[in-house]
Amino acid sequence: MVGLQGRYRVKERHNATLVGLYVAPQGRGYGLGLALVQALLAHARSLPELQQLDLTVTEGNPKAQALYECCGFRVWGVMPRAVRVDGSLFAKVHMVCPLR
Repeated sequence: MVGLQGRYRVKERHNATLVGLYVAPQGRGYGLGLALVQALLAHARSLPELQQLDLTVTEGNPKAQALYECCGFRVWGVMPRAVRVDGSLFAKVHMVCPLR
């Protein structure tokens, strides 16, 4: 599964966020994540108002980051200590992909 979250503010409606990419463990390794991101990008490009997508990926997840880079996303910054998981803090890598 994967989601596309738009913006409600008029000045930000040209942006949207890729959220919630998930492939169940038994489906991993078959290119499903790539297919989901490519389908989401195709849908986003069909929306005339959208100009770019952004996302965050947890630092230390090189497979996810490589998948996004393969689809045209580029790193623009890192937020240190952005999330806490089981008491450990992790940075979030911010990425953007122009649609047009």
